[in-house]
Parts: sequence; C-alpha cells; structure tokens
Amino acid sequence: MSRMTVLRLHVEVIPPEEGGRQGPVCDGYRGAISFGEKTDDGIPVVHDTVLVFESVEQVPPGGSAAARAWVVAPEGLPGGLGPGSTFSYVEGRRPVARARLVEMCSDSTEFPAKDIEDAKTRRLDPA
Repeated sequence: MSRMTVLRLHVEVIPPEEGGRQGPVCDGYRGAISFGEKTDDGIPVVHDTVLVFESVEQVPPGGSAAARAWVVAPEGLPGGLGPGSTFSYVEGRRPVARARLVEMCSDSTEFPAKDIEDAKTRRLDPA
C-alpha cells in the first residue's frame, strides 16, 4: 500500500480587502499551493492538495486554523521543505491563503480524505 504525504499546517485565509476570497475555505478544498516558483513563462508552479481542517469545518476570510493537506504528487515538492516553511494557496494567480508548515507526515489510508471526519483526527505517521 502506498503512503501519501500529509502536511500539517497553520492556514490563514486572506480577506477580500487584501485581495483574497469572498467566501470561506471548507473541508475537502482541492487547493493549489505555490512556493513562489514560476515557469519560464511566468506562470506559478503549483502542487495540488486536499485540505481538511482539524477542529472546524470551514475558515472564513480573515480567519485561521490548523489543517492537514494531502499532497497529490509529493515528488514535485521543493527540496528543503520543513517545519516553518511558508507558502501560499492560490486560485489562478491570486493568493487566497497563507500557510506555515508545522509537520510533514505520511498516511497509508487507501482514500485518505474520503471520510473527512476521520481525516481530521486520524493518527498520522512521521514522514
């Protein structure tokens, strides 16, 4: 069985007055994270994740919460990623949330975010 990379994060949703989202980010959000890398054409390089909040179901603009992000293709993550690393969730070219990495983990569950309630609290293994 394969193991998925899970990033435990502190996520802050950017409010609309700072160019962020109008609505909340909810459990199961299929978000794209950017570490500031760009292609030769200036297009941000993104990495897809599935985001689940640990203690709430959604975070409104301007709010923050602890979260878990299952990385769809972890082999593309930048080297040197570790606790304290920061990055953005983006929708197109617009940043909609800021994230700080708390811990890198792994999860051997076959469909890890299928049961969101379980995904919020399931024991994760150290990466």
